[in-house]
Amino acid sequence: MPIRRLTLLAQVTVLAAALAPSASAQAPAPPQSLESAQAQAQTVRDMRNVGTALFAWLTDEVVDDNKSLAADPENDKTCVSWKHETSAGVETDVCASLEIDRLPIISHQELTRILVPQYIMAIPEKDGWGHPFEFRLDRKHLLNKSVMAIRSAGSDGKFSGTHYETGGFTPADAGQDLVWMDGFFIRWPEKKPAPEPR
Repeated sequence: MPIRRLTLLAQVTVLAAALAPSASAQAPAPPQSLESAQAQAQTVRDMRNVGTALFAWLTDEVVDDNKSLAADPENDKTCVSWKHETSAGVETDVCASLEIDRLPIISHQELTRILVPQYIMAIPEKDGWGHPFEFRLDRKHLLNKSVMAIRSAGSDGKFSGTHYETGGFTPADAGQDLVWMDGFFIRWPEKKPAPEPR
């Protein structure tokens, strides 16, 4: 085969490879099944309900004059980076990324003993997919900024690690971890608003 023809063939092959969409860009993620969507919605509800009960318990503990409470600046470093945000004219610093393993794990049994029945009727042990929730609570340092967390490993049942960037994810990506911490979701299924008609 002449050299010109080989060169032309190589250029066409390189050009075709460059113009071909990548495997991840070829097709959008398949839509979430109804069963998985229901499991995800149940998981979010359960995390919010247990989180609300935890927050009510913490409020009662903090205002109880009979309790001696402590803070520990050395153990209050769950948030590892911050970002500055302005919303409705109010400027605040919010946690951009965190290390959840800086909060101690508390068992489902121990958390039930603390919260049931005064703050919640029952604490679900498993998320909507049937995987165990992970509960975290620093009972020694209730005056720290970070005291409590709840997380679900999502549909795949495997935690992605202990470091999280704050933000939402596409609900169809049901394998993502869901994380609630100190009153807010840190990782959550985010429904994007529908595009406005043109």
